[in-house]
Amino acid sequence: LIDSCSSEYHKAQSYRARLIYTSCAPRLEEYSYIPCTHPKTPYTFSPTIISLHDEFRGGNTSHVSERLQEEIAACLKRNEDVVLSLNHTGMSKYIQCKGCKTVFTCPDCNEPLRYTQRDQKLMCPTCTHTQIPPDTCPVCHDVNFIFPGLGIEKIAQQLSILFPDVPIVLVDAKNTTPLPPPGTPAIIVGTSYLPHHYPDRVAHAGLIGLITADPIVSMEQFRSLEQQWQDHAFLLSLKSPIASCVIQAFNTDHPFVQSLATLDYHRFADSELALRKTHSLPPTQRHIVCIYKGYYENEQKEVSALVGMLRNSFESPPALSSAPIDISQKLPIVRLISRSQTRPHTQVLIRLATGYSPSQDMPKSLCEILMKLSVDWLIDPDPRIL
Repeated sequence: LIDSCSSEYHKAQSYRARLIYTSCAPRLEEYSYIPCTHPKTPYTFSPTIISLHDEFRGGNTSHVSERLQEEIAACLKRNEDVVLSLNHTGMSKYIQCKGCKTVFTCPDCNEPLRYTQRDQKLMCPTCTHTQIPPDTCPVCHDVNFIFPGLGIEKIAQQLSILFPDVPIVLVDAKNTTPLPPPGTPAIIVGTSYLPHHYPDRVAHAGLIGLITADPIVSMEQFRSLEQQWQDHAFLLSLKSPIASCVIQAFNTDHPFVQSLATLDYHRFADSELALRKTHSLPPTQRHIVCIYKGYYENEQKEVSALVGMLRNSFESPPALSSAPIDISQKLPIVRLISRSQTRPHTQVLIRLATGYSPSQDMPKSLCEILMKLSVDWLIDPDPRIL
């Protein structure tokens, strides 16, 4: 099996069959319970690592370092494609008033709106809300705006100044500029969508560059680092043996960047598992989220009934709190997440200290409780967002 083994693991156990699972960056849950028989030796390739801090100190305020510019020019001279990766769409991460520093947010989910120059719109990265950028600030009526953050459109704008005669192609999940025919050199700037849908173009590129390889930490999306490492590793694994590789980062000494520079997944996984254990996150603890999606009038009654059943089914029920969890506790830990703007439905988070394993079912008493819930409940046994 390649890259996915959650369902086949049960079949292999049922038939007592041997399961061979291959992946350059498996899920940490699978990495923790499947024994690794491959020697823990990193993949051998030597990328060029560039510090963007040094570039900024030297006067280069763009996110295309001088070394990357030289590599791009040499690659284009050989009539080969250049592939640059940045997992941020649009022109900037948000738009802000220059006078009063007001950030424009989504009216539905309160997330900062991302500006896309290609569509001349403000788009919410969480929901489907879009709107036209205002002419003036609604707070101070200033007409000047700034666009902090980084996106593939801003990188394309910087590249068009450096290489005005070269076609620049933008590739993301929503919009894709038509790719030039093979043999016509181009600079392809894309998100993680690029290697999954144009693997042949990536494999034949003469240069692969990561604009910023610094990790973006999110405790709410606790699998964010894992997903970022997998996206970068998949792109670099498609690289031709003779192609050049440039990795840019602000913190080049970060373990995330260092493990990526050698494609040493074991180094990344060991450090990430230690972090997950510190914060009682999967796979050290198993999480189950119950989301009530029924009528608001019945919400308090339904949630109270679920919490009451959980309390009555275990000898030492913990109090509802957001305090740190005792890993040695063997009973489910229940925490109530109240209704808010970003999550319009109440969620009950159940933590099992037994950890994650595909061969281990939930406790029978817990299954009986969840089976008694009405159809207004959504049960997520493997949540990705907490």
